[in-house]
Parts: sequence; C-alpha cells; structure tokens
Amino acid sequence: MKKISGKLKQIITSATVFVMLASININAVSFNEGQAKSDLSSIIDPILRVGTWLCFGVAAIAVVFSFITWAMKDTDEREKSPFTKSVTSIVTGLIMVGIGLMAVRWFVF
Repeated sequence: MKKISGKLKQIITSATVFVMLASININAVSFNEGQAKSDLSSIIDPILRVGTWLCFGVAAIAVVFSFITWAMKDTDEREKSPFTKSVTSIVTGLIMVGIGLMAVRWFVF
C-alpha cells in the first residue's frame, strides 16, 4: 500500500509540474540585452573599484609585514633570502591581480 501511495504522489507531483510548465507562455519572455548589461555593470563596477584599492592595500601591508619579518632574521638568513625577492613576488602578484581586474572590466563592459 505504501508503494502505491508513493507512486501515486510521484505521478500527481509530476503532472502538476508538467501542467505548470505547460501553462507558461514562452513567447512572452524576452531578453533585454541593454538592461542586462546595465544591471551587470551596476553590480560589478563597485566590486572592481573596491577590489582595485583593496589589492593595493593588501600589497602595501604585505610589503611592510615582509620587511618586519626580514628585519627580525639573522644576518645569514637575510643574505639567503633578500628583502627584494619578497618585494618582487608581491609586486608581481599585484600586477597579475590588476591585469585580471582590468580584463574583467574590459570583457564585461
């Protein structure tokens, strides 16, 4: 009996979903490309602006933190890993993130 009631519920649910989907007028749905670009622009533009300033701030904090940790090391350790190597990797990361943000701005808008 439980199997029959379970199957009956599935049939009723499937029929209900089918009727609901069949009743939607597909021709009435349209896509406004200009409005979509405008909506996307209003969402992504503030994110990109904040992201640009945020990546510069994070890079500056990373350079300061890297200098502090480098200054705490012994002389031998300082010679093995110079401070300029850390700064070079941080600046390279900053440039890559900046290029990514520019690419998003160019391709989305």
